[in-house]
Amino acid sequence: MTATTLATTAVHWPLVGRSTEVQHLSALLGATDEAGVLLIGEAGVGKSRLAQEVAQRCTDGGMLVSTLSGWEAADGLPLAAAAPLLPAAGGDGLARAYAAATRALRQRAADRPVLLHIDDAQHLDAASTALVQHLAGAVPAKLLVTARPEAMDAPALRALRDRPTLQRVSIGPLRPAAVDALIRAALGGPVDRLTLGRLAGITGGNPLFLRHLVDAGLAAGQLRPVDGLWRWHGTICSHQGLRDLVADVLRRLDTQERAALRYVAHGEPMCADALETLAPLPVLEALERRQLIRVDRSAHGLLVRCGHPLYGELMRATATARERREVYRRLADAVDAAGMPGPGAHLRSVLWRLAAKERVPVPHILRAARDALDRGDAVRAESLARSAGAAGVEVLAGALVAQDKAVAAEALLDAEHEHLPAADRAGVAALRALNLFWGLRRPELAAAVVARARRTLPAEQRDDPRLGVAALALSVFGAGHGDGTLLDGVTGSVVGGAASAIRAYAAVFAGAPARVVAGFRDGDLAAPRAWASMRGAAAACHVHALVMAGELSAALSTGRAYHRAALTRGAASEVAMLSLELGVCEVWAGRPARALPYLREARALVDEHTPFPIQTYVFSEYAACQAALGRGAAAASAVRHMRARLPSGSVLTGHLDMAEARSRAHAGDATGGARLAAALGERYLALNRLTSAADSLYLAGRLRPCASVAAALRLAADRADSPLFVLFADHVEALVQSDADRLAAACEGLAGLGYAAVALEAAASGVRLEGTVRDSRFRPLLATLGERCEGFVPQWAEGVARPAALTGRERQIADLAATGLPNEAIAQQLRLSVRTVGNHLYRVYRKLGVTGRDGLARVLAAPASRTAIG
Repeated sequence: MTATTLATTAVHWPLVGRSTEVQHLSALLGATDEAGVLLIGEAGVGKSRLAQEVAQRCTDGGMLVSTLSGWEAADGLPLAAAAPLLPAAGGDGLARAYAAATRALRQRAADRPVLLHIDDAQHLDAASTALVQHLAGAVPAKLLVTARPEAMDAPALRALRDRPTLQRVSIGPLRPAAVDALIRAALGGPVDRLTLGRLAGITGGNPLFLRHLVDAGLAAGQLRPVDGLWRWHGTICSHQGLRDLVADVLRRLDTQERAALRYVAHGEPMCADALETLAPLPVLEALERRQLIRVDRSAHGLLVRCGHPLYGELMRATATARERREVYRRLADAVDAAGMPGPGAHLRSVLWRLAAKERVPVPHILRAARDALDRGDAVRAESLARSAGAAGVEVLAGALVAQDKAVAAEALLDAEHEHLPAADRAGVAALRALNLFWGLRRPELAAAVVARARRTLPAEQRDDPRLGVAALALSVFGAGHGDGTLLDGVTGSVVGGAASAIRAYAAVFAGAPARVVAGFRDGDLAAPRAWASMRGAAAACHVHALVMAGELSAALSTGRAYHRAALTRGAASEVAMLSLELGVCEVWAGRPARALPYLREARALVDEHTPFPIQTYVFSEYAACQAALGRGAAAASAVRHMRARLPSGSVLTGHLDMAEARSRAHAGDATGGARLAAALGERYLALNRLTSAADSLYLAGRLRPCASVAAALRLAADRADSPLFVLFADHVEALVQSDADRLAAACEGLAGLGYAAVALEAAASGVRLEGTVRDSRFRPLLATLGERCEGFVPQWAEGVARPAALTGRERQIADLAATGLPNEAIAQQLRLSVRTVGNHLYRVYRKLGVTGRDGLARVLAAPASRTAIG
């Protein structure tokens, strides 16, 4: 008999009494506007069985369903739960796990919708959780998640449960009639009513509790048929709860069964082939028939887990220290001999041997440390690498850099490493250069390290792509050149992970935010797992690319999801970057008062240990927001502080220049702000930093429209890939040409994308252009946008762009008048005098810039007005 037999011999209790839930959940997952379902239920209530049935319904309905399970025994092992989604090859391929998983899932799905079924999600490790979130957006995929209610604050659940439109559905115990039907179906015949009532009462409708109690009664002979009718003979023992009952079940296991279940509990998920070398197949088949273990198919073969988390919890809790060491030793021997499939197998083997207090060869430890780092577990990688001694210097340094321990990493890297192979020396040089630049603000020394490596390494190593990553970082954040050209063959968890983030920034700067958005969507770009601050930078770059590509709503939702995940992980620099980008989104939406708390949070989280590019972005946006709210002194202080910290010659000074230009404009010096922004835009154009150029030139053109700025902005828009920049150019050209029609189109385009602040400026300029025109088309837009901006008006648009808000009574009367009702009918309906209605309408017309009911109807019929007015 082979391991495959395990998957086919189990006898399962039927699913009874859940037809309503199955139909409801299937309908939710079939709805196009639903992201998925979070199914919540107590231990043993049957949520996993219900989810399996729903998943099968989805499969039968044409969906591709991929199942993964959290498992407590993994102890947070990165990507352990996500193994079914990963390619079979391990090693360096894990550096591109997101892209590979995205491509593989899309290929398997073809044109079918995709469902990710995640059981016991509270035990998902952080890396698996992040991959699930990525696939949900990139594939896209719906989620069917199960969890216990007491685990809702687990990190994985906090990250998953707030996905937009993820519906929470609670599942309770079975009703008495369903318990009766389940017992009859399980026993295959009629059961006397007294037995049914007693079993339903003592189990409380918990299916797992019921199954174990029935099994116990059958084993003891108390539950047996008499004349074709099943009856319970004698007393049904009362148990304190499900845990006590499960403990009783486990105590009744014989020696071989207990040993087999202990292996599964400590090693789950276990490769079935490896498990068969530790326990006789008949024993395993017996455990599966009793559903104490279950067998799942994955891309890596058959994997065995405990049938319920409680079994694993109790088996691990009752093992002595000596028993645990022996179990881990035998597990490691078995998986090494069987070749446990899937990524991370070697890491698990080494960790098991270390847990067994065995001596492990240094090369094995070093490989495991690399694997841990590649899977995003820098803390575990550091611990393993330290035990590897001098041979682990690169991995140890990478683990330190990944934790932003820049000083400790430099102390390790600033030494002679001639004993290392040339390939390792190239990796050390690249890592040191990135650490010097990103963490220690020493770009000159970083450049010297790269130059020395390319001069002294053997010829075949001088073009090592890892050195290219360091050189690109120095260029993009230093001199300002570099377009994010793909760097092929980049290896190493830290340097390789940084490559994706640096490429994304370079491409955004070079005017390709839409390409970056597509890269994150398709999995070609991803936030690195190992390096927290670089992960935050990549995620923030994704959000910023969405903003600059004209997808402000998506930027806000994506930024919030990233921000929640960063708060869960607790890395200050990562949270700072995402707080920053949420603030940026709110500023573009015209709500600087909402932006300031995010930017304050970002400002509070950065310190001398925060990488200086992050500091620069945070202080620049913080200063500009303070200026927008009329706090010029705070803005100037923030700019001065950051200028003193920036390395000389860094292109990042442009962010501070832009903050200063915005601050001047908000302080009333529109001419000075325009002059500074225009000069900055020309500098950016010369560096081919088209996104920064478009941003700067757009500010200059709004403040003081002129033909040369409009031409430069159009050049940037034509060379970039963002439709938003086209609207920027249209807006400024309309101002230069005093073209009210083009200005109205630009205003409506910007407003439709959510960029309310600049749309408000366009509407204010239109009011100036059509100042003598009755019922100007811009006044309704001005009223609507004024409310969307929640009272914020840029200083240079004051006087025209600040319409008075309608009172509640005025809105009520305006709605009725817009339908054509005469004043008398409105007065009768609202129990007011006709004169009072007339006075209110007169004030409404003046506030909205219209002269009668026709103009009022046009204002209230505008899509944005339906929310803002009335």
